[in-house]
Amino acid sequence: MYWFVIDIVLAAIMVITALISMKRGFVSSLVRLLGVMVAIIAAVVVSRLLAGPLFDAFLRENLIDSVAEKIGEASDIDEYVLALKSGFIGILLGVFGDAESLAVFFEKAVFIDKGRLAAVIVDEVVRPPLESLVGMAVFILIFFLAYSIIALLVRLTGVLNEIPVIGFANRLFGMLFGAVYGLGICYVLVALTAFFFAVTGNSAKYEELIFENTLLFSVLFKANPVLR
Repeated sequence: MYWFVIDIVLAAIMVITALISMKRGFVSSLVRLLGVMVAIIAAVVVSRLLAGPLFDAFLRENLIDSVAEKIGEASDIDEYVLALKSGFIGILLGVFGDAESLAVFFEKAVFIDKGRLAAVIVDEVVRPPLESLVGMAVFILIFFLAYSIIALLVRLTGVLNEIPVIGFANRLFGMLFGAVYGLGICYVLVALTAFFFAVTGNSAKYEELIFENTLLFSVLFKANPVLR
């Protein structure tokens, strides 16, 4: 294997990120990086806060009615399970859980009222996976909304590059920032590679080849404090 290609790829990543950041300027590059981090944090927080209330407001009652209708004509445990294996509820159970485990759930259920039983099924079986999907949708929406605002701020800060002295310094520090950012990306890639070697039990075999045939990759590999 041509191990030197790995060093070329890592160096190319650093050069590309440096050139991109130089074009954007230091301020714009920093705003973009911090903005993405803030967008991710905001999306996580908001999705966790809204997933439950959105499920309760728009999905729970309809799901309870759907489940109650499915089990309305069932007379025993087997028919309960069979009824819930069909339709949208069946898809959820098939993807996210074991429908057969519902038999045990029904055996423990002592509810006579079908509506109450349906509510328990929705809350205990259907709600967890579906609420996670709702949270994921909210995360994606909030992230893209926040990222749109970040993109606007980045565009506004780009005017700094048009100022002669400030623009030169902004581009210079942007290039340095981009190189460091690219180095961070390379470090993560090397760490993932080291983790893969460790998991597969091939660390000793590949470490010798890496250290003998690479320069940049070896330096980053040795710098990993977790896997080394």
